[in-house]
Amino acid sequence: MTEKEIVDNVILVLTAGHDTSAILITFLIRDLSMEPSIYAVVLQEHEEIAKSKSKGELLTWEDLGKMKYTWKVALEALRMFPPIFGGFRKAVKDIEYDGYIIPEGWQIFWTMNMTHMDDSIFTEPSKFDPTRFDNQASIPPYSFIGFGAGPRMCPGYEFAKTEALVTIQYPLSASRQGPMKRNKNNQRASSLPFDTTDLLQHLFRLIKVGKMKDVKTWPHPLHFWSTHLPLSFTPPMDTHRADK
Repeated sequence: MTEKEIVDNVILVLTAGHDTSAILITFLIRDLSMEPSIYAVVLQEHEEIAKSKSKGELLTWEDLGKMKYTWKVALEALRMFPPIFGGFRKAVKDIEYDGYIIPEGWQIFWTMNMTHMDDSIFTEPSKFDPTRFDNQASIPPYSFIGFGAGPRMCPGYEFAKTEALVTIQYPLSASRQGPMKRNKNNQRASSLPFDTTDLLQHLFRLIKVGKMKDVKTWPHPLHFWSTHLPLSFTPPMDTHRADK
């Protein structure tokens, strides 16, 4: 590998493995705090695990396997509020999509949110409903792409899952703080457009003192891309395809 390739891969690991997980955990906490019935089920699941642990005993891989409903909640948070709003794929041959010809070699930009909010795939897509993932085999392929799909699926899937489950277990087992009230506008959040290094710790502090109701969500220009632009097509930089 060249030095540039090494640098590019290190940057990829640092960004894809840090803020994405922090954003997932942040919205997981937010959604649990706003859905009393879901919060109660998750809390019961974690209290059952806590009963089998002595004080200070660490979680085991088997404990994580018991957090089935919690992971469904996390997947639903990821469906509604994906940390990454899209990605690129290269057309390996000329294809037709919705009446448009996409030439071989062109870059195709796809949006995660647009796919996740398609009501032909997910009934009532704006409703937070973890039971959608009771039977994941029933979800059409490439319809839930929170971690991508296919041979280039996120290699950090299991690591991100472990991070989310372990992180959420400790505040749940240590506190019975109830859900927060919805804000007046019931504003739908987009992926956070800023560094989240200290945000999780701040949210835990707000939950502890019962001030989660003061937390507001901020819309961001990138939210337009994730909700209104299903695909965009970009010709390759080194190839002129005006004939197509």
